[in-house]
Amino acid sequence: MPSASSWTAITDHDAVASGAAILIDRGYSDVPPQNGEEIAVAHGASGRVTRVTVVSSAADRLEVSDGRSYFVLKPLAATRPNVLDPDGRYREGWVVA
Repeated sequence: MPSASSWTAITDHDAVASGAAILIDRGYSDVPPQNGEEIAVAHGASGRVTRVTVVSSAADRLEVSDGRSYFVLKPLAATRPNVLDPDGRYREGWVVA
């Protein structure tokens, strides 16, 4: 389970940008990341990581910032499905609006 201030996620996009699918490791939590918590987003095979901080959290959206830009994430589907990713972890699917 993520610590109180840090979550991990993966994306196959080169950047956190409109249309990017982001899969957040949900651990054992049924609550999305909360205000002030950090999400470390790993970018596919490049190994690059973008760290974003949650500005606002709700069941139907996450608003995050990397310190320069502001992004709104929407659930990948109406039910916020869990996706089994290549490393065997269940992740919750979000997409950058």
